[in-house]
Amino acid sequence: FLSTYDGIRHQLNNQLQQLSIQAGIYKPVEQSILVVAMDHQQFVKAISNINQTILIRDIKITGDDFKLVLDDQILRSDLLNDLPDVDQVVLRTKINHQLSWCTITIIGFDHSIKRIISAINKRIQKYKMLQFSVTLDMDCHSLSHIQFLRNQLRQIQDQFGCYIYCKNIKEDDQDMKDCQEGEIIVRCQPNDQNLISNRLTRLLHNSQLYEKSGISQFSKLGRYLSSSDGQVKLQNLQMECDCIIDIRLPECEPSSQTEEMLDMASVTKLDENACKTDDLPTYVVQHASKCQIMINNIVIKLVKGTMQQHLKEFGATVNWTNFDNHKVGKNAAELARLAGKNYENECMKDFKGFKEFGMNWIGTTHSNDVGCQTIYHIPFFNSNRSLNWLRDRLDQCLSMATQYGINSMFIPVMGADECGIEVYQLAKEMFRAMICYCTQSVDVPKLKVIQFYTHFKNKEGYEALQRALAMVNQHQLSWNEIAEIASITQYPTNKEINNNQDIEPEIVFIAECDTFLEPCKISVEYGTIQHTQGQVAIDITKLCNQHSSGQLLSENFQLSSPEHTTETIEFDTSYTTNLPLCHVCPYGLMSGFSFLLTGLNMSGKKSIVCPLIHFDMNQDDVYALISKYELFLKQYKSSKSRINCFRFLIGNKKRALEIATWLQQSIEQKTTKLQWTITQSNSYRLDGIKLWIAANNQATIQKVLLRINEYLPSWKNQCIQLDDDDIWNLEDDQWHRFALEFWCKYNTLVIRNQIQSSHGNLLLYGHEDDIIKAISEIHQASKSKWQQLALEQMQEFTANSLSWYIKFNNKSYPFCTELNYKIENLYKMFQKRSTTTSLEYFDSNIKAIDFNNMMITTKENNRYAIDRVITQENISIPKYWVYDTVDDVKNGPTRIVDVTNEAEWQEIDNFARSDGIQLTKLQRVQNWNLYYRYQLRKKEVAAATESYRPVVDAERRLYHGTEIEKIASICRAGFDRDYSGTAHGSLHGTGCYFTNQPQKALRFGKVLLVVRVLTGIYTQSSGKDKPNLQMIPGSTSERIHSVVDQLQNPSIFVVSNDNAAYPEYILHLK
Repeated sequence: FLSTYDGIRHQLNNQLQQLSIQAGIYKPVEQSILVVAMDHQQFVKAISNINQTILIRDIKITGDDFKLVLDDQILRSDLLNDLPDVDQVVLRTKINHQLSWCTITIIGFDHSIKRIISAINKRIQKYKMLQFSVTLDMDCHSLSHIQFLRNQLRQIQDQFGCYIYCKNIKEDDQDMKDCQEGEIIVRCQPNDQNLISNRLTRLLHNSQLYEKSGISQFSKLGRYLSSSDGQVKLQNLQMECDCIIDIRLPECEPSSQTEEMLDMASVTKLDENACKTDDLPTYVVQHASKCQIMINNIVIKLVKGTMQQHLKEFGATVNWTNFDNHKVGKNAAELARLAGKNYENECMKDFKGFKEFGMNWIGTTHSNDVGCQTIYHIPFFNSNRSLNWLRDRLDQCLSMATQYGINSMFIPVMGADECGIEVYQLAKEMFRAMICYCTQSVDVPKLKVIQFYTHFKNKEGYEALQRALAMVNQHQLSWNEIAEIASITQYPTNKEINNNQDIEPEIVFIAECDTFLEPCKISVEYGTIQHTQGQVAIDITKLCNQHSSGQLLSENFQLSSPEHTTETIEFDTSYTTNLPLCHVCPYGLMSGFSFLLTGLNMSGKKSIVCPLIHFDMNQDDVYALISKYELFLKQYKSSKSRINCFRFLIGNKKRALEIATWLQQSIEQKTTKLQWTITQSNSYRLDGIKLWIAANNQATIQKVLLRINEYLPSWKNQCIQLDDDDIWNLEDDQWHRFALEFWCKYNTLVIRNQIQSSHGNLLLYGHEDDIIKAISEIHQASKSKWQQLALEQMQEFTANSLSWYIKFNNKSYPFCTELNYKIENLYKMFQKRSTTTSLEYFDSNIKAIDFNNMMITTKENNRYAIDRVITQENISIPKYWVYDTVDDVKNGPTRIVDVTNEAEWQEIDNFARSDGIQLTKLQRVQNWNLYYRYQLRKKEVAAATESYRPVVDAERRLYHGTEIEKIASICRAGFDRDYSGTAHGSLHGTGCYFTNQPQKALRFGKVLLVVRVLTGIYTQSSGKDKPNLQMIPGSTSERIHSVVDQLQNPSIFVVSNDNAAYPEYILHLK
């Protein structure tokens, strides 16, 4: 201030002189002053005089009551420009954007400051905000509507720079303590009040919400709403129409709360009548947590850390050791390190007893160096490592400790890498021994504490102990491993492994009504027509002449009048099964369903099986059918002979759950006309899709609905040519059941094209995804007999060449033929993807297979070791192979060896030169596993050629071209027909391709292999991308060995058996 105004500075200096203060104010440079005085006393007087004359005042303006423009330049020009005495003061502004306040600092003489403050206060009044409220007279319980209103209120706030508060709508305001329910409070500038009030009134009065629930996820609308493409389009539509479109997809949820799992951290008290397990005595859990349990006053603890931390607290410990070396095993080595030299000498003396008394003898040493008096030595690493043996030895140790009055025992747990037993099985067996010990006669003094110890790095072992302890607490430790092994080594039924096979009906819902003389029933069943019994099933797949004569079928089944149903009802009198059919045209059936019920009732039927009436059935349609059935029941309430059982039969499990959920909701909410009692319901509910649209007005909602309707996928049609006439030539009764089966499963109409020129053609109508599934199953059905035969041959071949076993308790349990084949295929897949550590499995009771560690996990989360054993046949090692021992060949890895043998080089070089190529280098592939399986297959092919074509050679040497990055995979795992066509197509059908022309092979890759191929008896290929399933002429059970591009002088051979080719050499060419 003083450096800015020179006149004021001179005025102050004169004032100091008049007061006889020997001091002065000087300005040496810009924006700076000096106060200079004769002495300190004069300096203090000068400063005091300046402070009394020049004042500093602050004005603070907050955003609570004012609308601030928080910009320094704008603020100064708007509030501070042209103020009185502005040339007599200095103004400073400070803005806090985060807290929405600003401070104006005024420096000058008192009279000037007062005039300026008065002027600022007058100017700032125009920024004063007023507050008014609007009544929220509407229901805002819908989240979609609330979200829409939030967006609209934000737009108003941004446009007018105001503040809007509403407890019902806005979720992010903290200053709503004065805001009441059902009230909108607005703070704005006076000029904006009317505009904002009108906007809010229109918004609250005109905004609309459209809500639709019970949309089947399998209907056109449901498929669209749940598709990724549909959701992208809806987002764009939402922005275009300034609305909110909200979708809630169904989730399969329990219909009631399930029982809570036992909290292992809580204390539990069990009855004296505790469960008695199959192989364990009755026991009572007195206390339990995640790492401790008490049984019959004996505490069993779990700890992890180091042995040095815990061992000194106990009277005895168990040592898993080797009587030839007391340091074998991680725990034994840690114990030896802690115990010192004396302990080593004791072990050497004591371990002589093992050789004298045998493996069942328990060694005993005493050592105070480790803080534990007695150590019991179990020669586990010399034993056969069976669980039964281990459990018996542990029982011995516990008994010995009890006999000598020891109060506590420390038991280390081995890791899986050293014990050779799955650690969870080991943990369960140890706890079984504990339970047997704890439940011995109460008259015998026992240990008070037993502690299981794992090293802090043995995470797997500690987790296994926790799982086993939890099973003890829940009385589930008596699981019979042998019974489980028997269940997982046997192949499951078709129902368990293949959803495309005929489904045995499963009832998911039943409701009964006792209002009438004879009880009535409604049920929903998941299954297919083939295995369903009853008095009659409604068949909508037989179209009337009117609708089957057109070129294309309409997807709108609502077109016809209700009377059309009466005209098209036709009972099948030629049925040969337990479920006769009633044919009726589906067009108009929803509106004419009452006529159908009357017709069925007149024929004396009391139980009807009803599939979906049309492919787009939603919740409203299901309610309409039940309503018509209830009206029918009321109409015939006095009749003893009437339809008293209405059964929905659905071939899709989720759709069956949908319908069951809707029926259950209707009955629970009492919206049905009759009093129904639910007698069976599914544990899961699957509600339909829900759709909400919130917009400014009804016109916008109608626009959105019309656009969505334009986006919906239309009904598709597809014509297919059958490879097998057996299906097309089915008798009418069988055909209608076949067609009805596909309607139940896929909601797809399958129609035989009756035009003479279209013999063997089928027409399919439905959604595109459903048609694809139906076509796949039709082709599968037509080829199933050949594929099943081929599969059985492959399974038998695999079983003869190698076997998979479960190893448990020192015994081997073989898998059945089917599972043996499937596991071997998974193993081959694993070899090609060597980075994979675990493969999820979906057959039998197997949950996953870990080929790295050769373990399987069951659906009960139990783990077992597995082994792969190659059957020994009299197959000799090729003469040119290089190896040290036979075991190196048969059990060692695949080897690629440079050929240096002159005779071998000459043999292959002559073979290559005859085809016009020259070698620079030759490498031999030595893979006994592949070669062994190839030789087994060769015996089969040779036997077949000898029987049917004695002049045909079973084997040829051919070429195969590939890329260099695929060589390692082929040499390790062989050829795989599953990759057929992935790189260059399958012109001659699916399989592995070979040629006798090296130049042709090089079109498919830069690396050339010489391959031994079992071409055997061949025939012309059946066409592009088709499997080669032809039989050998004269045989009814053996498939052709290969197919060729042409029967005369063939150059391309395609084999469909992965064991029919062995990669013999890798050629390096000039």
